Amino acid sequence: MTKTPLMLTTEELKSRPNLVAVDGILYNIAGFAPHHPGGTHIQGAGAYDASALYASMHPGRPALSSDLLQQYRVGEHVRSVASCKEDVIYRFDSPFAVDLLKIVRSSVKKSWWAPVGFYARIFIIAVATLWCEYQFITKGAIFWAVLVGVCHAQIGLSVQHDASHGAISKNFYINEFFS
Repeated sequence: MTKTPLMLTTEELKSRPNLVAVDGILYNIAGFAPHHPGGTHIQGAGAYDASALYASMHPGRPALSSDLLQQYRVGEHVRSVASCKEDVIYRFDSPFAVDLLKIVRSSVKKSWWAPVGFYARIFIIAVATLWCEYQFITKGAIFWAVLVGVCHAQIGLSVQHDASHGAISKNFYINEFFS
């Protein structure tokens, strides 16, 4: 007996945080997340049409071309007339999108993953953070407190952000550690 594929409208999908829609296909995001380089953070897209999010994170690579993702395919996302106002369909083949993709790819010349300089930056930020925290603890001056805040902002913006997008490494555990 073959299993009937799941078919959900946008309204029905909203009550299923374990599923996500990408380009009209439903995927088991809860099952897929542990195998994704970005880690379980992608589960935040559950219960929604994540087509635009997928395209922004995987430019030029259709979801159907991912053998790993296709293992978690569970059905179809059917856009309903009532949800047309909510279901915005983005065009990633427009002249603007194609030009933007070309610019991004030309600026990321060697690898999409973090270069050696990224790890040097992590080291510098970590040392600066520890030094500023030590100074604040021992001296208690507002100056050091402000620098601690700046260092923590650098950790969030320069390290955790990239890691949460899976941009540091192909290895899930490295991205998870730094995020």
